[in-house]
Amino acid sequence: TVGTISFANQQTFNVGSKPGAVAIGDIDGDGKPDLAVANSDNISNVAVNPDTISVLRNTSTVGTISFANQLTFATGNIPQSVAIGDIDGDGKPELVVGNTNTSDISLFLNTSSVGSIAFDPKLDFSTGSGRKTVVLAELNDDSKLDIAVPSSNSATLSVFLNTSSIGTLSLANRSDYSVGANPFSLAAGDINGDSKPELVTGNLTDNTVSILSRHQNTSLTVSISDQGHSGSGGPLTDNDTIPLVTD
Repeated sequence: TVGTISFANQQTFNVGSKPGAVAIGDIDGDGKPDLAVANSDNISNVAVNPDTISVLRNTSTVGTISFANQLTFATGNIPQSVAIGDIDGDGKPELVVGNTNTSDISLFLNTSSVGSIAFDPKLDFSTGSGRKTVVLAELNDDSKLDIAVPSSNSATLSVFLNTSSIGTLSLANRSDYSVGANPFSLAAGDINGDSKPELVTGNLTDNTVSILSRHQNTSLTVSISDQGHSGSGGPLTDNDTIPLVTD
């Protein structure tokens, strides 16, 4: 009811070991949001589905939540983030996974049809080292989703411009930008009101956030009072606008 929040009892669905990240999107085009889960355990003799993404197809009906059994797709070593978005422009969302120990991201071309989820084998692109949080955003005004990913061990933010065409995934060589120490999370959003998204990292070691404005490749680091972890983008009010650069 209005003004009251309530939930039914939890339901659980099996995935792999140490599910460290979840993304939601309609993968098979049936109008229902499916789940993609990064299974970050890499100890193969102990873990369930180590170094994989589990995808659960939504079979829910109104008032009843249900999912088909998980499908697993091999990733790099210790996948700790996953994003869902249409990279090749065919209307089907791809998976983009950040792999910690193999210093790369993995892209999965979506070949699903309604009621049947399928992906081509992964394509890997090299990044800096360490934990990664993948964010998809349109960064160069070509209407294609680009990829941004910080690497915690190298204090850098890597940006891959999307050069894909329908049915073929490709990325331009990455551009690296310096950010604070141990960038642990990343969010994108238009902070300075120019209709172009800024990129914001939460830097775990030095208690800062770094804000990168695409406008003039400008970086601003802002101190905060405690260690930051994950974040997400969203509009700020007029009173909260931070002017990073001027024309």
